[in-house]
Amino acid sequence: MSATNDTNASTDSNQTVAVIPTGITGNPYYIRDVAQFVAMVEAELENLSAATGPISDIVIRGSYQLAKVVEENLDTDLDVESHSMDFRTFLDDEGEDEFDIPSVIGDGQPVVKHIEAVHGSEVAAEFDLNESDDRREYVDGDVLSRIEDEEEDGQSRIGRAKAKSKGKATEQLLNDYFDWAATADHVVILEDGTDTYEDAATDVRGDNNWVKYATACDGQVRSIRMSGGEDGVLNWTHAMLVRDQLEADDLSDSQVARLNETLDEDQLENHGVPVQSDDSSDEERRVQAEAQAVAGEAAAPADD
Repeated sequence: MSATNDTNASTDSNQTVAVIPTGITGNPYYIRDVAQFVAMVEAELENLSAATGPISDIVIRGSYQLAKVVEENLDTDLDVESHSMDFRTFLDDEGEDEFDIPSVIGDGQPVVKHIEAVHGSEVAAEFDLNESDDRREYVDGDVLSRIEDEEEDGQSRIGRAKAKSKGKATEQLLNDYFDWAATADHVVILEDGTDTYEDAATDVRGDNNWVKYATACDGQVRSIRMSGGEDGVLNWTHAMLVRDQLEADDLSDSQVARLNETLDEDQLENHGVPVQSDDSSDEERRVQAEAQAVAGEAAAPADD
């Protein structure tokens, strides 16, 4: 775990802490050990409370599912909620040269053009990207896939929209002007070991690329490095499978065994991972994996 302090400590009561996941830490789907994950977050909150005063509320930026996981597994009675913005809202956003805000849409077509191609002209005629119901119903996987496949910069465009949604949500948590979002006194950033941490750290220190007048956190900014690897908190093997960075045929026996411990049968079959029977003990799997490694029959990709 790594921790850094920023600006002033407070001794106020009823403080709010924004927990900002980065990379795969924001998706419970990739948490190998939920109890260990939440224990690390709780330990950092206790350290922060000892330095600054009582904490009453936690706001997870992003995933409602992650907020639910944290709330259900905390040993303390803290109020946990989530705050996020739908990245699809920003898919058509132009840049603002005056404030050096990048364009999301780039050279792409407006979303409504893709809506028309996928859902027809009648739907497109009534579609409004600013309406949440329209976004949920019509900016679906088929439309997003079309943006990625039909536009030269489509995948990056979606990435920019996601980055802007996170940057704007962070801004709302740090500035008390936005009365629909809790205002955080301090921030804890969850790292997955990639450079996405640096983006979040920059945002909370007031240099947010997606905001005209970025607000810095007035209190402390700390970070926790969530580990990967065989006994780590994060399941990088699973994440790499989903991202097509790893093929099921390249998995070692120990990786297959760990995936069997954390994924259900449907998930395993969806990724082409062998489903192991319950009577295959952990010791048997370990011995098999070691024997395979000694024989040099397969190279095990790194988990992180």
